[in-house]
Amino acid sequence: MFVLPCDTPLIKHELIDLLITQCKKFDCCIPKWKESYLEPLFAIYHVNKAYETSLRNLRQKDYKLTNIIDQDWKTNYISIEQDVKKLDPNLLSFKNINKLEDIKILESILNKTQ
Repeated sequence: MFVLPCDTPLIKHELIDLLITQCKKFDCCIPKWKESYLEPLFAIYHVNKAYETSLRNLRQKDYKLTNIIDQDWKTNYISIEQDVKKLDPNLLSFKNINKLEDIKILESILNKTQ
């Protein structure tokens, strides 16, 4: 199961391809910042395992999305700084658009990169 946020319109297909190719033989493939922060809304999860873990977490009232990743899972962490930046140097794939101001900021960034 590939999870993507609905508020990131500039996701590069090359990043999707990267995660798909890197997820073979893993239960989860997820981008990770060097500070250990994960991007759980831009990840691939094993459907059945994610479903079971989600049910357990909901019963325990544990709503943190990153807790869907069980300690027993074989997880492939993709470095944002080393791997993702090669395909998306400005990391526009992770830029959220939630307000009008966000659109203006993104327009400014796009104008500088073109």
